[in-house]
Amino acid sequence: MRIKRRQKAFTLIELLIVIVIIGILAGLIIWAVRAAVVKARDAQAKNSVKVVQDALEVYMTENTNLRTSDFGKEFPDAKTWYELNETRLSKLTAGGQSLITTVPKDGVNGPLKVRICGSVCYGIESKSASDSKKCWMTSAGTEYWQNNLDSSPSECN
Repeated sequence: MRIKRRQKAFTLIELLIVIVIIGILAGLIIWAVRAAVVKARDAQAKNSVKVVQDALEVYMTENTNLRTSDFGKEFPDAKTWYELNETRLSKLTAGGQSLITTVPKDGVNGPLKVRICGSVCYGIESKSASDSKKCWMTSAGTEYWQNNLDSSPSECN
């Protein structure tokens, strides 16, 4: 006598295979979303550097040049990097109006760092979200990406 088996349900092996495939797809999606977020943060960091550079250029145009004394105690040392905060931003004015209203953020959501090192020279530091590199911008508009966090572009030495 032959017993007929009816297959009305999935076997355990079939269910496990489906679960593994769903897990792999979910992992790929999470990885792709994370990569897109990092890319967006790096774009934000570069844009923030450009915003600060433009504000400094307008300030220099309006005030002939850039001096640390223009900022009072905010940038006392030309060799030190200072976080860009509300107090320092309030000093960047042209025509009686503030050039930047909110503190620009870098790739890891921290404040940018600025160094004023001469009448037409400044440095802007922005951390990258993707790795330990920093983004440097000088008054000449040259962009530097480098790993050595303690060194600076030759224009600001």
